[in-house]
Amino acid sequence: MDNVDAQFYQVLRENGVSVLDFTPVFLAHRVEAGGPLFCKTDTHWSEQGCLLTAQLIADEIKARPWLANVPKRNYETTTSAADISGDLAGMLGEAGTKEKLTFTTVQERTANGLLPVDSWRDSPIVLLGDSHNLILHGGDDMLFAGAGLLDHLALRLGFPADLVAVRGSGATPARKNLAQRKDSFLAQEGGGRSPDGEFL
Repeated sequence: MDNVDAQFYQVLRENGVSVLDFTPVFLAHRVEAGGPLFCKTDTHWSEQGCLLTAQLIADEIKARPWLANVPKRNYETTTSAADISGDLAGMLGEAGTKEKLTFTTVQERTANGLLPVDSWRDSPIVLLGDSHNLILHGGDDMLFAGAGLLDHLALRLGFPADLVAVRGSGATPARKNLAQRKDSFLAQEGGGRSPDGEFL
């Protein structure tokens, strides 16, 4: 992490924003038994990267007092393997290049059977970001469905986040989308959707 990032994170902390810097943790876990943290044929996290990120977020907020009051759901997992070819392979003109990855799919057990994890508009947690919040969750060009950050975070917390993410565009369009929804919690003094008005 360069000095500019460190200074920015410090400003955020001084203004009451909790900051999770994944860089040192990712560097420390570059070699994982389950595989690399990034796909070899894609510019995004692999499932191992999603798993690690979900665990870091869950660990950060698990002691929050409001968490116990959020209704919990039942989730089940299944493991499978699939061959994927991501955007990096396409950029290099090697679109046919495949890599085999193992995925842990998360599904919610409901009265109507197993259903995919879906964004929950009333969640106390907003998962705001770019395509890293969509990879392995959205299917199609997001490579797989049900094994992304939203899915694994729901498994660890017992409920899904409110997913606000835009692919291929950085963080600004996602923030615009959130603002355009005009959710009432954005206008509350102190901001935040959790009862203590905390931003993470």
